[in-house]
Amino acid sequence: MRGGTIDVNGNAGDWVGAEMRGGTIRVRGDAGHLVGGAYRGSRFGMRGGHIMVDGNAGNEIGCGMRRGFITIGGSAGDFPGVSMIAGTIFLLGKIGVRLGAGMKRGTIVVLGDRPQLLPTFRFDCVYQPVFMHLYCRALRDLGFPVAEGLSRNAYRRYSGDLVALGKGEVLIGE
Repeated sequence: MRGGTIDVNGNAGDWVGAEMRGGTIRVRGDAGHLVGGAYRGSRFGMRGGHIMVDGNAGNEIGCGMRRGFITIGGSAGDFPGVSMIAGTIFLLGKIGVRLGAGMKRGTIVVLGDRPQLLPTFRFDCVYQPVFMHLYCRALRDLGFPVAEGLSRNAYRRYSGDLVALGKGEVLIGE
């Protein structure tokens, strides 16, 4: 997918937006595994665009993601952001294990339950990111349910995955 809009009224299976390069996908239900991910054997997953899933999603969200924006309103499975190269993932619900394993760069924002991070992530600071207000407003403008106060919260910033390049960040809402 290089552009345009797909609006799914219901649930979707695996590989939603796999290797997409632009456009918008909105799933008004649950999605399967590998949302925005790379097909097996491919180097890169999603390289642009925006995927919004109102409900839950499976494992390996954003696997190999290079650019783009993924928002999951419900729970996420294991390995969200695995081998992520760049891009942004917003997770608003419960999260499975091994968040950001092998990520090189990019941002994962956790607005729901606190995950247990891998020991290869380093705590940096607590701060209020300026960009959070813009992201939350953009999501609300698209009709995605984001609580008003989230953009003004303080976030704990962690760098990692130090096993990979280590320039990724995980922001966990206070």
